[in-house]
Amino acid sequence: MDRGRGWHDGSPWKFRERYLENSPIFYLDRVQTPLLIVQGTKDPAVLPFLSDQVFAGLKYLGKEALYLKYEGEGHGLTYYATQLDYCKRMIEWFDEHLNGAHK
Repeated sequence: MDRGRGWHDGSPWKFRERYLENSPIFYLDRVQTPLLIVQGTKDPAVLPFLSDQVFAGLKYLGKEALYLKYEGEGHGLTYYATQLDYCKRMIEWFDEHLNGAHK
């Protein structure tokens, strides 16, 4: 929450509307393309529960999404094995969705 306070000039209790306007959770119904979400479990910038909520909301709405959650990673992927897995799965995702193979 402290990171967001700098962006919104105060707490969510003081600037409720500003926080709500900037929350992606309230705009998930507008998502029209498949979404690939990549999250590290130790990400200090985007806390994992936020990505969990976005993914759950997308699935609830029947939207197509793939959630890659990497244990021990932060905001960037630093472990070689994780980088390899991410690159492989990202290429597969784009092959499916950008090369016309998407249903």
